[in-house]
Amino acid sequence: MDTFILIFITTNFTYSLAIYITLYPFNNGRYISNSRLILCSIALGAPTTTTLLFNLITLFPNRSDEFYLSSINYFYLALIFFSTTRIFRRRYYKLNNKTHANHLRSAYIIFILLLFSFPYLRQYTYNYVTNPLEGHDALVYGVEGKIYYRDKTFKSKYLGFDEKTGFSYYSLHSPIFPLFLTWEKIFGNKLGYNKDYFFKIISPFYGILILCLVYNVLGRNNPSLGILGICGLFSSTVFFGKYFTYHIDMFRIYFFTASIVLLALSIETKDLFVIILYAIHLGFSSSAHSIGMILSIISTFIFFLFLEESLTIRIKYFTMIYCIIFILGGFYYLNDSLWGKGWIFS
Repeated sequence: MDTFILIFITTNFTYSLAIYITLYPFNNGRYISNSRLILCSIALGAPTTTTLLFNLITLFPNRSDEFYLSSINYFYLALIFFSTTRIFRRRYYKLNNKTHANHLRSAYIIFILLLFSFPYLRQYTYNYVTNPLEGHDALVYGVEGKIYYRDKTFKSKYLGFDEKTGFSYYSLHSPIFPLFLTWEKIFGNKLGYNKDYFFKIISPFYGILILCLVYNVLGRNNPSLGILGICGLFSSTVFFGKYFTYHIDMFRIYFFTASIVLLALSIETKDLFVIILYAIHLGFSSSAHSIGMILSIISTFIFFLFLEESLTIRIKYFTMIYCIIFILGGFYYLNDSLWGKGWIFS
């Protein structure tokens, strides 16, 4: 259990912190509040890690666990080094104003609350993750993740069949979600850890982020409205059931929902940082699920049509967004369409 907690904190918080301090200097705070940027950053840590793993296995297959683990750690260390250098050079963390003092006070309150609630969260987590992995999608993704760990290649994924086990791939989606289990095994290998707890906790973790997102959007000017939105979600038997089920839905729904919020904000503000953040969430929505990829194409065309800018600027942003989508998830679908199973065209 302690190794699982180490994997969970490292992936979802330490790596997310590296992403946050990378994004922070570029945010002028006019359109994306610090609380929303923190929420976005926490959500980005895990999929950024599995996207890196996907690209590493694609470019450098059949390498050791140490190679993939160290490569990803070096990436985040480089992010932290260059970002903190930039921050301190431009004095972004000078605490001589009321805004920064309020952020620091909020961070202390959150830390104290987490400290007191940790024993209860730990016990709940133990009861949740020790239940058997069940359900069609979860089992398929789990088997995929184990195959990727065993082979360190995606050859069987593009063929749709694993010769060693006879397992057939019914999933048309990119490997980003199954790679959570691959990453868990790579991380825990040298520590004698051979569980799937991190893979199982993804669903409720992103369920919590959905609730945080709803509160952040609805409760921005009226906290009561944010609480009402959370209660409305939990009153749905579908959301409640998915929240406590091993499934991809919470993960993919979070990124699609966040991308819709950022789409509206991008069109309204025309701010480059907001547009980039929108494109990043759209990219991870694409990598999470084939439906996300299709909706991302539609979403980008909506952005192009409704952005009130010149045709040249709209084409520039349109191209930039598609490049980010391609890097974060679109590459798999193109490769599968041309040289794999044929994706949705087969």
